[in-house]
Amino acid sequence: MAWTAGQLAFLGGVLFLAWVCEGLRRAVVASAAPARRRMVCTAWVVALAGVAAASAQAVIDMYVGIRAADKPEMSDIFDRVQCARCAAGRVHGRTAVPVRRHDRPPGRP
Repeated sequence: MAWTAGQLAFLGGVLFLAWVCEGLRRAVVASAAPARRRMVCTAWVVALAGVAAASAQAVIDMYVGIRAADKPEMSDIFDRVQCARCAAGRVHGRTAVPVRRHDRPPGRP
């Protein structure tokens, strides 16, 4: 239950970030020169892409936390989600930096 509560708090924080970014974008666009408006709108789009990716990850984590009874089962469910065609390239896509999960022993892929 603590896992799910933590992910829910994380999702709330990410959605709050989206709200703050929108407020900043509106404030700058209302009074800025055209070049600065374009720059701010580009940064806003990038921020929203990050919010979408982090939100998707939080939802997946909440799903896994609700479905799993213990850590080993959580790991198995994560493995199935990461292998799913819809999540492989979008949420759990290939990253430049390898990410190591805490619940696996060293040497296990």
